[in-house]
Amino acid sequence: MAIRAGHLASDEIYPTKIFLSAKVRELTPQGEQKLEDFMLLNYMALLAELARELGDESIAKIDPAQRANETRRLLSDRHALIIIDNLETFDEQERRRVFQFLKRLPRSCKAIVTSRRRTDVAAEIIRLDRLRKDDALELIAKLAERNGHLARTSEAERLELYEFTKGNPLLMEWVAGQLGRSGSQCHTIADACRFLESAPAGNDPLEFIFGDVGALYTACQSGVDCRCGRSSADRSRNRAGGFKRPRPDRRGCAGANFPAAAADSDVPPPQAARRDHASGQPPA
Repeated sequence: MAIRAGHLASDEIYPTKIFLSAKVRELTPQGEQKLEDFMLLNYMALLAELARELGDESIAKIDPAQRANETRRLLSDRHALIIIDNLETFDEQERRRVFQFLKRLPRSCKAIVTSRRRTDVAAEIIRLDRLRKDDALELIAKLAERNGHLARTSEAERLELYEFTKGNPLLMEWVAGQLGRSGSQCHTIADACRFLESAPAGNDPLEFIFGDVGALYTACQSGVDCRCGRSSADRSRNRAGGFKRPRPDRRGCAGANFPAAAADSDVPPPQAARRDHASGQPPA
């Protein structure tokens, strides 16, 4: 969504748009895939790539202590919109440095940052919950354009997909992708939903989406779970009636001088992005 929102932002207001991603893996219908190319592993790599997008190849060669200021200088006469996706892959100190840099952007520049983890920064934070039913059905219809099995499903089956996945767009796309996939035994949405409940290691979308939630628990919270007799497996999967894993905070974060929108960038935009487009205003 963040990438889509960036594309929808007015080119007159933001003639320069820069898209950066810290994503290190992605989920496909075949399973989780590591991304070997185009990875930004840390804050310094992000600054270097941002400078390259602005036409300066030399930033990566100068004193690291000067790179942030030099990159900021490159932005001083630009009206730029910077989109940084999946910042949760950076460790806490690296994320803090990113936000410190963004907070000091020139006033003519704005940024959108997405992360699955909660970050306490002076920013406008937008949390994404489940898609509304109409938006979810629109997404399913879009997916059906390239999936013949999904195209033949009824409205009732599509509503079943929406309810089973709790309106999570990434899960909806994964479940739909099981229909007719090579090697898959899923021929109906009901088949794919059952497969989700027992997905094998390496192709488990719930683990992909929620697998790092346990790392966010404090020792106190873990102790409460143990006293209540709940194991990590219990927290991770509830096989009866869909999934009930704890949801990570999926938030878009921004510095004090720039707006934000949060999204899973792998799916088409929900209603908020379309409203921005209709109004002709930049994402907010």
